[in-house]
Amino acid sequence: MDTGTATGGNSGSVAVTTGGSTGGSGGAFSVTVGTGDSGTGGAITMSAGKAPVGGAVTITAGVGSTTSGGDLVLASGDGVSLSGAVSISSGDASTGRSGEVIIATGLSPGGKAGDISLTVGGTTSGVGGD
Repeated sequence: MDTGTATGGNSGSVAVTTGGSTGGSGGAFSVTVGTGDSGTGGAITMSAGKAPVGGAVTITAGVGSTTSGGDLVLASGDGVSLSGAVSISSGDASTGRSGEVIIATGLSPGGKAGDISLTVGGTTSGVGGD
């Protein structure tokens, strides 16, 4: 899927949208890469555009119109000898101030606000994470 290159203007956009529903659930959107029996499994890369002001990457869980909002789950893959890492960092700034890392739960005017949990991995042999 490609929108092509533009000279002197904006390049095109790509939108992938599932249909809405009245009286049922909204459609799901899934991106899956292939598996392998040797080597490395396929990767998924999302990158925003480079420009004087770089593009943003925004991932937002669904709003709950009457009850619970959707979950956003970031998890590394399990492994036999080494599980994957989860890394959250801001970018570097050559001059000025680098970006912030903000981890926050949502507001809940009529109930309990969400928790923040940081848990390191355990192991059956060796030393658990720090």
